[in-house]
Amino acid sequence: MTINQVHKIKLTTLSPVSVGDGDSLIPFTDYLLDGDEVVYIDQEKMEARLSEKPELVDELVRNIGYAANVRKNDFLLNFIEDASLLDTSLEAVSRHGRIPAYGIDNVTELQTIVKNFGQPYIPGSTIKGAMKNAILFDWLREDPAGREALRQFKESLFSRSKDRRDNPNKVYQEKVEDKIFGSLRSRRRMPYSMFRVADTNPLPATDALGVYKTDRFHLSKGNPDTQLSMIKEAVNAGCEFNFTLEIDAKTKTFDKYIKKFRNNIFELFDIINYFTLENLYQELDYFREEINPQVDKELSNYYSFLEDRVQEIEGYKKDKQSIALMRLGSGKTYYYNSIGLAFMLTYEKAEDRFRRQFRLRPKQDLFPVTRTITHDKRELGWVRIENVL
Repeated sequence: MTINQVHKIKLTTLSPVSVGDGDSLIPFTDYLLDGDEVVYIDQEKMEARLSEKPELVDELVRNIGYAANVRKNDFLLNFIEDASLLDTSLEAVSRHGRIPAYGIDNVTELQTIVKNFGQPYIPGSTIKGAMKNAILFDWLREDPAGREALRQFKESLFSRSKDRRDNPNKVYQEKVEDKIFGSLRSRRRMPYSMFRVADTNPLPATDALGVYKTDRFHLSKGNPDTQLSMIKEAVNAGCEFNFTLEIDAKTKTFDKYIKKFRNNIFELFDIINYFTLENLYQELDYFREEINPQVDKELSNYYSFLEDRVQEIEGYKKDKQSIALMRLGSGKTYYYNSIGLAFMLTYEKAEDRFRRQFRLRPKQDLFPVTRTITHDKRELGWVRIENVL
């Protein structure tokens, strides 16, 4: 009997990681900023306190209407204190304890991340999706079948057929993704289902969770676009998680390219590093050639962090270690989420036409023109994964 291979993987966050759950909190009722800490309001505790003083509910509603047009930082804290809703401290109406806040000068809507009973974790689907992007890139660049699929994709994308021109995503699905990962329309098992990536273990919120102001730094303007600043929950840098990666041993129906990972976990890690390195090389070259000195100076921490990641990955590749770096969650640039990098490297002269088909910025413009950064000029989403079993 063939036994599936199960690998235990350690995941370490190298920068804040924000995998959103699609929900958000507002500063009028859900949370408040107390110094450099965020306090989450427990709605049941708050309602119990307000039920003792029902007249305060109308006052709260009236004050929210006023506070919506002014600075919101102290609104909820002042209301709680003025209404004498506390016995001793804010903990009387809070949950999670106090969470550190970074770079927040004015509270706005707070985007939350996935949690298990209040404890943050990294979903297996997020990890698997990042692995899928790396595998796709390697296949398109290094495998003969992948290179042919990319050629056919280009020919169909630039076809005179109006249906082809108007549906570039459909062309991509048919000519590229279905070829390597299979199609839901077929009744065969999809090859990528051979990878089963479990969710990581959760960690206590007070140890792992932080709340960060993120800015969209505009490269051509040379400063953050304040209209696009956001407040996000994120897992802090330096947190360690564990998850399992199970590779199905029954590979009879799988593509030859996919089969090679069955007995060689290093091959998978090497491909992840290949994709990450190519993105890093692209980004660093972009900064050296396109960015003006003022922006370069402003983002020196950002640039240095990326250079350190290049050296780290090159060391792992040289020593043939089963350790890889990857990006997860929000804040990634376009090239981490698409075939754009593989297409650009293979058909550089056709890049502008490719961009037009997908309604992206013209080649002569800076692209992507913004970077999502934290208060200390770091990118979100960097993690290290290491095979430990």
